[in-house]
Amino acid sequence: MAEQSPKEVALQRIEQAIQTQSTDLDLSSLGLDSWPDQLWQLTGLRRLDLANNRLTTLPAEIARLAQLTRLELRLNRITALPSEIGALPRLTLLDLSYNRLAALPPELFQLTRLTQLNLAHNRLTALPTELARLTRLQKLNLSSNKFPFLPPEIGQLIHLTELNLTSCELKTLPDEICQLTRLTFLGLYGNRLTALPTGFGQLTRLEKLHLYGSKITTLPAGFGSLVNLVDLSLMDNRLTALPAEIGCLTKLIELDLSGNQLAVIPAEIGHLSQLQELHLYKNRLSMLPPEIGQLTKLTELKLYGNLLTQLPPQVGNLVNLTILNLSENQLTSLPSEIGQLVNLTELDLYHNRLINLPPEIGRLQKLTRLELANNQLSSFPPEFWQLTNLPELDLHSNNFATLPPEIGLFAQLVELKVCLCPKLTSLPPEIGHLRKLKRLDLSHTALTALPSEVGQLGALEELELTRCPLTTLPVELGHLRHLKKLEAPECQIQFLPPGLDLSRIAELDLKGNPLKSYRMQRTKHPVDVHTCNAFARTPLHTAAQADLPAELAREIVESLLKQGADPNACDQWGYTPLHEAAFLGNPGSIAALLAGGADPIRRVQTGCHAGGTPLDIARYEAGRVYGKHSIYDAALALLEPVSPPPSPEQSDWWLHLDAIRSASKNSHLTAGAFDFNHPRWVCTGTPDLGYTCQCAGIPLAEFDAPRPMLWEGPAMPDEGCLICHGRNLMVIYDHRGINYADGDFSWDCEAYCPDCGWYSQWVYDE
Repeated sequence: MAEQSPKEVALQRIEQAIQTQSTDLDLSSLGLDSWPDQLWQLTGLRRLDLANNRLTTLPAEIARLAQLTRLELRLNRITALPSEIGALPRLTLLDLSYNRLAALPPELFQLTRLTQLNLAHNRLTALPTELARLTRLQKLNLSSNKFPFLPPEIGQLIHLTELNLTSCELKTLPDEICQLTRLTFLGLYGNRLTALPTGFGQLTRLEKLHLYGSKITTLPAGFGSLVNLVDLSLMDNRLTALPAEIGCLTKLIELDLSGNQLAVIPAEIGHLSQLQELHLYKNRLSMLPPEIGQLTKLTELKLYGNLLTQLPPQVGNLVNLTILNLSENQLTSLPSEIGQLVNLTELDLYHNRLINLPPEIGRLQKLTRLELANNQLSSFPPEFWQLTNLPELDLHSNNFATLPPEIGLFAQLVELKVCLCPKLTSLPPEIGHLRKLKRLDLSHTALTALPSEVGQLGALEELELTRCPLTTLPVELGHLRHLKKLEAPECQIQFLPPGLDLSRIAELDLKGNPLKSYRMQRTKHPVDVHTCNAFARTPLHTAAQADLPAELAREIVESLLKQGADPNACDQWGYTPLHEAAFLGNPGSIAALLAGGADPIRRVQTGCHAGGTPLDIARYEAGRVYGKHSIYDAALALLEPVSPPPSPEQSDWWLHLDAIRSASKNSHLTAGAFDFNHPRWVCTGTPDLGYTCQCAGIPLAEFDAPRPMLWEGPAMPDEGCLICHGRNLMVIYDHRGINYADGDFSWDCEAYCPDCGWYSQWVYDE
């Protein structure tokens, strides 16, 4: 049975309403782009919901539905309202939010029974003075429009209880707004206000006041009269001080003062006895008043991004705290009273100057998150190891020379980071007790060896060892059957342990190591090296572009060539494995392919490198890729004797290569060196230019080019090999990037299965 169209569904619902004489009709979220004529027969309708459709107009026939009390038209594309809108005298609710209205007809303000009017997210630039006629309004939402001023007549809407003026680009507020004494909610955030009216304190019924994201420097006199406030947000303004009257707001439950320029908090803040959440982050506080200890109902206290050097002992009175964030301050120690905060679940001390921790920290048994990174810690008190429920522990950027054996007591750890600790030279054997550990980051440490007990981490999925002076990896790594990611670039590893099955590892990075040998895994069935994926790419194409050390890449390519792989096989664009190797600039792959009979003068047929030889591609990439000049020098040295120079008749784009190369190496890039409007630049996108600019030290903005972006694509298929369902897929190529020509994201991954010889590529575009 064919699926019904939106119009058919709408007609069906209208017919049913006619038959049942229903007064309520829901046509929302159908994708309607026109109004059904049959709708106008329902003259007795009281409620009509057409939200979330594609309507562009409101027809004059709407006047036939004179009995309507609720009309919902949000999330459409309506650009104008007809004068007939005024013929709905019974309307109490009108929702026109998320449309494209640029103006309001005078007839709209004939709807004097309206109690709720929502005009949010339109294109209004002014409000007519006739707004004052809607004297019964209780809720008015004008957010996300563009009118810098409000008419004084807004003060005549004396029955308003909720007024939302969020993100309207308001520069001032009329004094008349202070006449709205029944307001309980006032949304003013995201405007350009520099001050509040002097009579603002008259709004004594206010319960929620959102003022964040403006430019307010001071609070008006009488602000303390807002005694019914329970939620006050002044985030991201320019306040340098708070009046003592802040202490009069004794009903406050949430107070957000973050993102200001406060250097002092008045002692009167201690009067806010009902306060549960206090946000003071990103200010200029160097100390806290002792009176903060009177806020005994606090559950969240966020103080990160200040200049605090110490905490008052009274902070220990905040026994109901569950979240305490003190990151990015200048704390050198913590008071012993910190141990009284027994309900803490999150304690963030990231980026301070802590040399040690008080023994009392061991009392915080409910902690599930503890951030200690970027401090000056070199040891822990014995009591620290009582925090056995921690699932994550981040210790990076500290002064640890070793981890104590007690680390084995943290049996619940799922993630452990000890990276960027340059003094760390060893790990205790007890590290093997962390049987639930999934992620272990030891990058940028002084480790020269891993204990064999690492092989006991049966749940380990990710192991990061970047730039450690490791010369070998323990044989026991072969026991880690769940290991999916192994990153050990720029180490000193010469040999891989024979038990380590690289085919099980989805993300493998061993570049920059002096690896001496590599043996392809034996397979149960012969691998068909001639198998092509949907793009006519063979395993040799993928291997040639693998980002591996030169010797390792050479051995993989040679292994495939010995099995009969064709070095001149072309994919659907005309790329051979040698083109791919030249693109990556891997001299190991290039040398192996040239020795195996690869054609050095074959040209690419289509795509961004059309007409280019492997030498052309290598020359281009030499100028484009940041930080790989030495690799491409070696690649060019191998290719130049056997490949002809670029031919101008093939593509004048190739003539820019020498200019790019010169600019990036000599750091004197000039706009005159390039024709940025050349089709080739548009075709390939401008990240090439961006990388060159990075090399040259020139701001990318000068060339009006988009910045490179990082985007994480989908993971490998959970089912493994789609043919034999084996789990030994060997990922040879993993690339994430952006097609700048059309702005789409792209991801592709290539792998082959050594068990059945299946080879494939996953491509994902968004």
